[in-house]
Amino acid sequence: MASTSRVAIVFGVGPNVGANVAQQFTTDGYKVAAVSRSGKGLDAGSVALSITADLTDPKTVHAVFEEVRSELGEPIVVVYNAVAYSASQSDPLSVDLSTFQDHLAVNTSSAFAAIQEAVKSFDRIADKASPCVFIFTGNCLNQGATPPLLTLGTGKAATAHVIEYAAKTYVAKGYHFYYADERTAEGAPIGTNVQGDAHAEFYSELAKKLEVNSYLQTFVKGKGYVKF
Repeated sequence: MASTSRVAIVFGVGPNVGANVAQQFTTDGYKVAAVSRSGKGLDAGSVALSITADLTDPKTVHAVFEEVRSELGEPIVVVYNAVAYSASQSDPLSVDLSTFQDHLAVNTSSAFAAIQEAVKSFDRIADKASPCVFIFTGNCLNQGATPPLLTLGTGKAATAHVIEYAAKTYVAKGYHFYYADERTAEGAPIGTNVQGDAHAEFYSELAKKLEVNSYLQTFVKGKGYVKF
C-alpha cells in the first residue's frame, strides 16, 4: 500500500554505520526499513520494519524492495551499507573463488540490484517533495589498491563505477547517486576508525541536498563534504 510518509531503506544494518544511519533517518521523520543478515542490528521497535536478507544472493534484493513497498511504500532514500571482505596479509590472490564471488555479490552485484530497484521506486513516486537519493558506503579503495583487501577493493571500485554511471544517467530526472568516502581531516583513509555517527549526519545532509556537486563524496566528521 502506498504511503504519504517518506520511506528509507538501509541495507547492512550492523552496530556501527548501519545502525546510526537507520536511527538518524528515523529521527528525520522517515519510515525506515532496516536490512541485515541477522536481523539483530537494532533494538526491536526502533525502526518501522526489520528485514533479514542474505545479500550473497542478489535476487533477494527484489524481495526486500517488494516487502518495503507492501508494508511502507516506495522508498525515496536508499542506503547501501552492506559489506563483505577478508584480509590476506601474505597473498591477496590466495582467496578462494567461492569467497571472491560471495564478496563481489554483497559489495557489487546486490548493490547493482538495489540501484535498479531504487530507480523503479523513484519513477513511481509522484510527489517528490524531497530528492530521490541512493547512497553507497564506500572508502578510498576505488582510487587505489591495498593488497590485503582484494575482495573489498574490487567491490568498492566496481560499485563506484556503477554509481558514477547512475549519477550521469539520471541527473535529468533529479535522482541523486552518491559514493560516500569518510576521510581524516588531512584527507587520509579513515581505515578501521569508521565513525557511524559521522556517516549518519552526512547521509542525512545528502538526503536534503537539492544540487549535486559530485557523485564522489569524500567527507570529514564535523565538516561534511571536503574535496581531496
